[in-house]
Amino acid sequence: GRLCFDVIRRGEADKPLVVRNVPESTYGRTDPNVARYGLQTYAGHPVSFAGRTVGSLCVVYQEDRDFDESDARILQVVARAVGTEEDRRAAEELQRAIYEISEAAHLADNLQELFVSIHAVVGRLMEARNLYIALYDPVTDLVSFPYWSDEQDEPPKPRRPGRGLTEYVLRTSRAMLVSPQRFEALRAEGEVESIGAPSIDWLGVPLVVGEATIGVLVVQTYAEGARYGQRDQDILTFVSRQIAVAIERKRLEDRLRLSQRIEALGQ
Repeated sequence: GRLCFDVIRRGEADKPLVVRNVPESTYGRTDPNVARYGLQTYAGHPVSFAGRTVGSLCVVYQEDRDFDESDARILQVVARAVGTEEDRRAAEELQRAIYEISEAAHLADNLQELFVSIHAVVGRLMEARNLYIALYDPVTDLVSFPYWSDEQDEPPKPRRPGRGLTEYVLRTSRAMLVSPQRFEALRAEGEVESIGAPSIDWLGVPLVVGEATIGVLVVQTYAEGARYGQRDQDILTFVSRQIAVAIERKRLEDRLRLSQRIEALGQ
């Protein structure tokens, strides 16, 4: 309801929102839960995770109640504990993701198997129904799309680097979170052009090995209900190094196998 939303919007980590005689306040008119549940007293404290307010911890009463400093401290301690637990779980999930990517690099028989494993890992960290991996070959000067999972578009054919968002990340070697507004600004600057179905959010991170950007990992959404934020960009950037190393290792293994087959055929 509106009460909980205002707690999140205010985001003051040390100050609960306390409202007595709720039906007579503005929330009595704007929050349908007040009448639905007969709320008389409300206290809510923001819950922070990774430096951002992500939710609220709320206590409600169906009678008028004085919410003193002791009550406020208890609510604050519990809210902080909830946020700390979320931080701990997120850290554990990231460590697990790094381990699984490393394991996949060893266990996958080929690049396609590795790509499928990477998709599964990223999908546990964020919305990733639409995910693709682009790789750049400096010898042929081609961008290819060896892994592509998308609800709207078919996989593109290999192409020379152009003005797509993928190439923008390749050129700059910077992670980019692109909303429709950000895309229009980049297009007005002549940095990008529209390729494929328009997305609501497009998030791409460079795949870097040493000093070289070997490709781009991208997730995108086509529905307003699924949006990306700075936390998603940070997470994808964090795992991208391990993903890049895993891809490069598997590519070298595939090339070695091919070379050995050719050599065997020539004998």
